[in-house]
Amino acid sequence: MKILAIGAHFDDVELGCGGTLARHRRRGDEVALVVATHSGFRDPGGRPIRSSETAHVEGRAAADILGIERVECLERATNDLRLDEDLVVSLRRVVEDFGPDVVYVHRPDDAHLDHNNLARAALSACRHVPRVLFYRSNLFDSHRPWAPCHYIDVSETLVVKEKACRAHESEMARGLDRLVEAMILQNRADGARFGRLAVEAFELLRYLD
Repeated sequence: MKILAIGAHFDDVELGCGGTLARHRRRGDEVALVVATHSGFRDPGGRPIRSSETAHVEGRAAADILGIERVECLERATNDLRLDEDLVVSLRRVVEDFGPDVVYVHRPDDAHLDHNNLARAALSACRHVPRVLFYRSNLFDSHRPWAPCHYIDVSETLVVKEKACRAHESEMARGLDRLVEAMILQNRADGARFGRLAVEAFELLRYLD
């Protein structure tokens, strides 16, 4: 199968579905990643927090850990990702070129505006993809509570997920390690519901079997 993961920033897919992507690779599936923004950003005072060059290097290292060879960045501005036809067309070009059987993307109700706009653009760009699943890459509250209904066993790849997340060393240094720990704990808690070590949870747009 062909699997496409879509994230607004370098580190999003690792947090939201890294274990699942590593599981796909172990099963021999072809996995591609598209990241919408260059992922460099500054604080409100204009001081650099993370350069785009660092984000790309760390993103490539994380992709290597997950076993993903194909990585494409759309180079949009971080924290200013606009929902417009240009973004939809850019995503559609990737979808039509790669021809995925499954797409993983942010949930449209994500409180982070970059995540939200990217997810809504994907609704159009991925309209013919038979399986589209929404992942959660943060713990922000939203107007609609997170309500997963599809679960994937990542017991054997949870350690790979955590290693890929921690490859974003610049983000770890500014506190992302706490989010990584929380997400890993959530994966373990969800896994306990099924008698598994860990699972990743998803909402569904559609799932054609």
